Amino acid sequence: MLSHYGADLYGSFAHKGIGTVAYQAFLRGISADPHDGFFLDMRTFGVTFDSPVTGKSGGGDLRWKPISGLTVGTSIVKPSLSGTANIGPMKVTASPLVQSYAQYEHGIWTVSGEYQRVPVVAFGNPIDLRNWYGAVTAKAAKRLSLGSYYLQDFNRKAQLGPSRYAKELTVSARWDFNDFVYLKTEGHFVKGEGMDYLLVTNPTGYKPDAKLLAIKIGASF
Repeated sequence: MLSHYGADLYGSFAHKGIGTVAYQAFLRGISADPHDGFFLDMRTFGVTFDSPVTGKSGGGDLRWKPISGLTVGTSIVKPSLSGTANIGPMKVTASPLVQSYAQYEHGIWTVSGEYQRVPVVAFGNPIDLRNWYGAVTAKAAKRLSLGSYYLQDFNRKAQLGPSRYAKELTVSARWDFNDFVYLKTEGHFVKGEGMDYLLVTNPTGYKPDAKLLAIKIGASF
């Protein structure tokens, strides 16, 4: 749903007594590539799409900054997708998806968190995801940043077992060589299979636990 065409209305206003309020509302059309990860997973079950899956969505975001460094907000979106697969017409519908978040910055510290519920019926299968995370980062030195987050994803409609959930602890470090080039390392420790891993790229099945070390050099201008 990141790629869309449509209209957005946004703005902000400030008042000495309440702080700053920013808002955004949108109405958009969607054209999802049939090779997107969501549809790629459907190939595991023999379902393929030869043309883009289209639909509409609407929603908005409201965020409040009552004091310096603190932001709280919530966003909502109502998506609907439909397309024609090799087995016939198919549709993805969802109740309004609501996500709440907060972030606080003070000195070298940044603390943030989000909570999201995703009640969806995808190809006739009910899904009820309850997802959240908490994160903290610290500017340990002029060029060094350290961070960690913990997240949990639960699908209350799934069968009991590792496919019902995902729990992940991540630790990271970033070194800024200068204002443009940086090096980042991340260590991920995951329990459960509820991360939307693709069966098509894991033909031998999933493991209940997974670990990942990622090292990246990036540039920004």
